[in-house]
Amino acid sequence: MKKITDILLQLLMILLSKKIPVKLSRFTPLAQLTEILTPVSALSLLIFCLLYTPCVAAVASIKRELGGRWAAGVVVSQCVIAWLAAFVVHGFALLFGM
Repeated sequence: MKKITDILLQLLMILLSKKIPVKLSRFTPLAQLTEILTPVSALSLLIFCLLYTPCVAAVASIKRELGGRWAAGVVVSQCVIAWLAAFVVHGFALLFGM
């Protein structure tokens, strides 16, 4: 049985690259991931993942306590904030030559 990380890395590679992956036995996730993600884009992805929507249980709790509109608003606002923060970090990283 394959590790879940290998499957997720292969899925990420397929989604982000233009190449079709080779056989799984020759699959080297770290080498191919470093070809896809530059340090600047990896930093932006890290910032986005740290700030985007919390787990489903937290959203369900917000919905139960405050209602569906608030829960949807929290999800949308957190995604927008995460995207803007990642965009700003990416811009500054490129500006300062990372």
